[in-house]
Amino acid sequence: MGGEYPKSLLNNGTPTASGISPGLISFLPLQTTRLTIREFQLVDSPQLFRLHRDFRATRYAGGTRTQEQSFQSLCRIIKKTRDTGFGTLAVQLRATGEVLGWIGVQQIVGRTSFELLYALKPTAWGSGFATEASTNLVELVFQLPKPRISALFGIVYPQNLASIRVLEKLGMRLQGYYMDEPTQRHACLYCLTKREFTRNEYCESSAR
Repeated sequence: MGGEYPKSLLNNGTPTASGISPGLISFLPLQTTRLTIREFQLVDSPQLFRLHRDFRATRYAGGTRTQEQSFQSLCRIIKKTRDTGFGTLAVQLRATGEVLGWIGVQQIVGRTSFELLYALKPTAWGSGFATEASTNLVELVFQLPKPRISALFGIVYPQNLASIRVLEKLGMRLQGYYMDEPTQRHACLYCLTKREFTRNEYCESSAR
C-alpha cells in the first residue's frame, strides 16, 4: 500500500484550534439546492441514533453505537462545534426536515490541518447528496475570513470506494497514505487546495 505520507504535509501552517473560534459555525445554516447544513441539536438524538445503529452507514465511521453511546456522541459533537467553531454538522433534507447524516470540517488530531468528513444513511446514497453538501461546504470553508484555510484533506479507507468518488468529484487528489492513529490502519490521504478548488469552479462555470 505504500508508506505513511510525510507528516509535514499535514502541518501546513493553518491555525490551530486556539485561533479558530468562531470559525465555520458563524456562517450556518448553509442552504443548498436540496439541503440545509446546520449545527446538531439535542432534539436530533433519535434521528442520529437511527444512523449510528446502521452498520452500513457507520462501517467507516467508528462502527455502530448503542442509544446511550449515540447520545453521548451527540453531546460531544455539540460541545466541540461550539468550543472550536468547527466539527460535525447535520445534513438535513429541506423538503421534509429529515436528517440524512452528517458532514463537517475539523482539525486533524495532532496536526494543524483540517479534514473533511461525512456520512449519510443508506437511503440517501446514490442521490448526489454527499457531493452537493461537500461542494457547498468546501466553498464556504475556503471563503472564511478567519482562520484562512488554504487546503483541505480527506482521509478515507481504500475500501470505501463511494467516499473516494465524492472526494475525486471535489477535485481532491491522492497524495499518499496516512496512519489512522485511533485504528492503527492505513488510510488514503487526499488533498484539495483552495487554488485548485477555485480553478475547478471557474472551469465548470466557463464550460456552461
